[in-house]
Amino acid sequence: MPYPFNRSIIATLAAVLLVSSCELTPFETLRKGNIALYWTVPSSRLNGDTLAMDDIGGYIIRISNRRYAFFETYRISDPRLEQLQINDVPINGSELEIATYDTSGRQSPFIRVDLP
Repeated sequence: MPYPFNRSIIATLAAVLLVSSCELTPFETLRKGNIALYWTVPSSRLNGDTLAMDDIGGYIIRISNRRYAFFETYRISDPRLEQLQINDVPINGSELEIATYDTSGRQSPFIRVDLP
């Protein structure tokens, strides 16, 4: 039976979200900006088992904005990476989700973060 990752640990993945360089489109309804995302590498699974760095396969980050039909998925295969810069993202009304996957293909639940 797969063991999901510790949700509280994964939640820290999206705990620090910085939006910079925000600009308005000509219609002044869609704000685009650059996102600097920082996280802490998880060290345990949901059941409390230790999660070694060598067992982490990487991270999946999804950004969506249904209003503006914007959907992007980023797959990060370096488990030691603790930050990501994403440029030209629709900010207003967008949702960001992040999950961790292990080297066996088991994936944590996605943790949702609303962008400002």
